[in-house]
Amino acid sequence: MSVNKVILVGRLIKDPELKTVGDTTVTEFTIATNERFTTKSGEKKEETEFHSIVYWGKAGEVINSYVKKGDEIYIEGKTKTRTWDNDQGVTQYKKEVIASTFSFIGNKAKTEGQAPQGQTPQIGDDLPF
Repeated sequence: MSVNKVILVGRLIKDPELKTVGDTTVTEFTIATNERFTTKSGEKKEETEFHSIVYWGKAGEVINSYVKKGDEIYIEGKTKTRTWDNDQGVTQYKKEVIASTFSFIGNKAKTEGQAPQGQTPQIGDDLPF
């Protein structure tokens, strides 16, 4: 048995981009997650990871309407590596999270006239908490 499941909570580093591919829409954005830790020598450190998120269809359209750079979001999905050949014929690779569930986090939506927290649109399965 194998499992390909990703759960992330992070902040958008730029506004989502909505595109049309064939007869459906795709929304792409990047979120940053931070990890704080103390080294063996007692030094406090912080590392940031950047995650490319992809939403196909209606969920992406909803996200595109409600979030922007700096907003915090909960994402569930699976990882997928996309490959393509660039103009020079070199194979390129990009690891992406193909998202299936999201939830907006924080009070920012409420203060900016968007859907209040607890009433934000949600696509996919229920959250585990």
